[in-house]
Amino acid sequence: MKTHPPAAAAALTCGILSLCSALVPPVGIALGIAALVLAARAQQATAQQPEVYAVTGMPTAARICAIIGLLVAGVLLLAWLSLASLLIR
Repeated sequence: MKTHPPAAAAALTCGILSLCSALVPPVGIALGIAALVLAARAQQATAQQPEVYAVTGMPTAARICAIIGLLVAGVLLLAWLSLASLLIR
């Protein structure tokens, strides 16, 4: 029986957490980057050993969640920085 790639579950977890923690941009950005790296490792492991690992949508879902989390966290980070620059004046 084929299993999920080792990094697939961790990638999906980091991707979902990056969505949830996007309101704190440094945390959301860090988790989003970690999810992208882990998703790439999971897809690479599946491509290298297709007889061992099942082809699942977990790395793709992790990548999508991470990208959305990174975008939201990036926009909020820019909003925080612009608000800080207005308060400093």
